[in-house]
Amino acid sequence: MRIMGGQVAFIFVANDKTDRVTAFMEKKGYNLPIYFQMTKAPNQFEHSSIPTTYILGKSGRIVVDESGAANWNSSATRMLLDSLLRE
Repeated sequence: MRIMGGQVAFIFVANDKTDRVTAFMEKKGYNLPIYFQMTKAPNQFEHSSIPTTYILGKSGRIVVDESGAANWNSSATRMLLDSLLRE
């Protein structure tokens, strides 16, 4: 889990084979802890697209449900996170 300013957690959950995920992370140079899905995800988190990213508010509601690649280091994402932190 990564914490942004002690207020935001970034969690990488994979449902692929361990060796494939590890190779992908190494290839991309990502240094995040990886959590592997051990049970069926709740229906609202079921997607066939890879990657799929969710941003959840403090209450646990899904604020962003984005399939495919995206620039998560954008000013728009940072502004969204800041607004969610003010909730």
